Amino acid sequence: TDFTPAEARQISFAPTLLSAERTLWLTFTASETLATTPVVRVGDQTLTLASQSDLTYTFSRLINGSEGDGARPLTIHLEDAVGNPSDATAGTVTFDFVPPSFPALTSNPILAMRGTTVTLDFSVSESLASTPTVRVGGQDAEFVSVDVLAYRFSRVITGDEGEGLPPITVSGRDP
Repeated sequence: TDFTPAEARQISFAPTLLSAERTLWLTFTASETLATTPVVRVGDQTLTLASQSDLTYTFSRLINGSEGDGARPLTIHLEDAVGNPSDATAGTVTFDFVPPSFPALTSNPILAMRGTTVTLDFSVSESLASTPTVRVGGQDAEFVSVDVLAYRFSRVITGDEGEGLPPITVSGRDP
């Protein structure tokens, strides 16, 4: 007789922060032979068995946005050769499908002539993968500094920005 359920050991998964079109991978080793293929879920979404070698299993899931924003548990359901069930929580991953925003952009001075240095200050709604790109009238502004989520850029006006109030664009992406 066997009353001891199988265990998931040496569990690893990556990445822990996910957005659309990224792949979540989870690998573990079962403590004994299993009766069926384990069921691995992130929240209520099932991962697919990618490979198995002896007692080591690797699962994956291409993230598509149906997972919803926020933290979700990774769970593993096992049944050993005689049917003893066990469940394990492998950890948590976080989904982020909302792009960063750049509220509260200020320009000093608001109006400038050729040769004037314009300072652009703005905040960002979340951490970024890299320094954002800032353009004034289609021309690159230079990075000056960052303090947590507050950025400063500058641009010496050359006249290439166009007449009137040139558009200021900021772009960046999540990690």
